[in-house]
Amino acid sequence: TPHGGSELVDYPAIRAINSLIRGPDIMVMASQKLAEMGHRVLTPLGLTVNEEFPSSLEQLSSDSELGTIFSKIPLNPSVEYHSLIGSKNGTDVPKDEMTDGVVAYSSAHLEGVASEIIIESDHAIHRTEIGIAEVTRILKSAR
Repeated sequence: TPHGGSELVDYPAIRAINSLIRGPDIMVMASQKLAEMGHRVLTPLGLTVNEEFPSSLEQLSSDSELGTIFSKIPLNPSVEYHSLIGSKNGTDVPKDEMTDGVVAYSSAHLEGVASEIIIESDHAIHRTEIGIAEVTRILKSAR
């Protein structure tokens, strides 16, 4: 997860693609319905997010408003967090050189997680044998 964003969204081609992104019709309709209900169902922040809901690419920006808000919220101590981080450059390189091609290690790393594993992989870490095994291990250990 790119907790700190991704530099990828700063490329002009990605910004052009972003202008073509539109949410699913059902989400657009739900957003319009929430806007009609206004302050009766949403906080001021909720109203702002609903009116200016960022696309998935906009949420990857390091200066994303939602990302900034979430980065200030502490991890819930009753939830066990785990990080699987890909490094297409291998696992023996300095952490400041690690990236899965989309997300840098510095953006994926979270302090206070129960476990963190770095896997030699591109952004498709969830498709690797090690990634699948790690997710399986985490799910089996959950109570």
